[in-house]
Amino acid sequence: MARPPLDNSLKFNLPDGTVVSADDLLRKIKEIKAAQRVPQPAAAGALPEADLQTLLDALLLLGGTASINAVLQWLSLTGRERANGEPFEHYATRDGLLALVAQGRAEAVMGKGTRVALRDHADRLQTLLAAPGAERYWRQRLWMLGSQRGDWQDPIGWVNFRGDEDMRAV
Repeated sequence: MARPPLDNSLKFNLPDGTVVSADDLLRKIKEIKAAQRVPQPAAAGALPEADLQTLLDALLLLGGTASINAVLQWLSLTGRERANGEPFEHYATRDGLLALVAQGRAEAVMGKGTRVALRDHADRLQTLLAAPGAERYWRQRLWMLGSQRGDWQDPIGWVNFRGDEDMRAV
């Protein structure tokens, strides 16, 4: 009498006790991921021009390559809000920075963030620095490079320049 063929396929035991093949497991994972998929945020072009200008101003005043988190922190520190009066949040900031890059008003630096070319926006930067209250921007930027403890108006004990770009920005 002949032996039945051996089943050498890879099998997995699931927590509920069922045994599934590798193909079945991959199919189940795809189904679960499809069910959990979050709808994409609004298109980058959906942000009003005023929000894009606020993000561009933040990049100019930060003076170099800035991550989304650095831009968010700067906007919060300087009290900037969206055109609708709400604070900027991560996804709106990301979408706005992507829109600025898509429009050619900013440049994405892989793994570092977004920056603007000063030569393209020198007039706007001069306007921002001549505005009332602009004298606090330098100190706020130093506070962001320092310990970020306490209030930005407190004495700054040390500053951590992460590179030449940070030194040039200050």
